[in-house]
Amino acid sequence: MSLNNLEDEGVIVLAQTIMNSKSLISVNLSSNEIKGNGGVVLFNGLTFNQSIVEVNLSSVGVGAKKNRLRALGVKPLKTLLASNKILTFLDVSGNSISREGLEHILSGLKVNRNLLSLKLGKNDLSGDCLKPLFKTLKDTEIKELDISNNPIGK
Repeated sequence: MSLNNLEDEGVIVLAQTIMNSKSLISVNLSSNEIKGNGGVVLFNGLTFNQSIVEVNLSSVGVGAKKNRLRALGVKPLKTLLASNKILTFLDVSGNSISREGLEHILSGLKVNRNLLSLKLGKNDLSGDCLKPLFKTLKDTEIKELDISNNPIGK
């Protein structure tokens, strides 16, 4: 994968730091203009860190610094959710992940028994996403689910 602009260099450095940290437990990168490729780099780095309990890459505020992970950026969540045994909070709200991105997350949740909070608000999830979402969630430990501001009535 190639990352082309200077901002992506910061994402690579950040991912390497997260990957090598043994004490970091919470990562909040909300509203940092992180795009799909940057999400891939970050989530791949997080996969190697087994101390992370909380990840927030949301982008629900108003302004120009929104994250836009889309489906590409959350693809590594399949591996992260399957391998991280202590991650309990994940917020990817406002990233336009759509059904394809949700499928990556649901695939990881099929083997994850630790996640307690999942925030998927404002992600272009239509009503046809609800059945696979709730089917997967019934076999998880998730206690908090946020699917607000999605076009589920369409």
